[in-house]
Amino acid sequence: MATTTILAFQLFTEPYVLTSPNPGGPNNATLTPVMYLYNSGFKNFEFGYASAVAWVLFGIIFVFTIIQYRRQRAEAVGS
Repeated sequence: MATTTILAFQLFTEPYVLTSPNPGGPNNATLTPVMYLYNSGFKNFEFGYASAVAWVLFGIIFVFTIIQYRRQRAEAVGS
């Protein structure tokens, strides 16, 4: 579950290609965190804000990675 959550936070290519003229789709239905970061930085030229979003995204993914690592380690020790 943690790996799937991490991959969902990193999803960019598929929604971007599917909604290429208007990234995010109608009503931002396919807007992912990475697409939001991309739109902030390269469409709206808010590079500082996009950098802050990237750091928050890094923190969230890092927390999920630590949780997954500890769960796997506990399962290996318990086996």
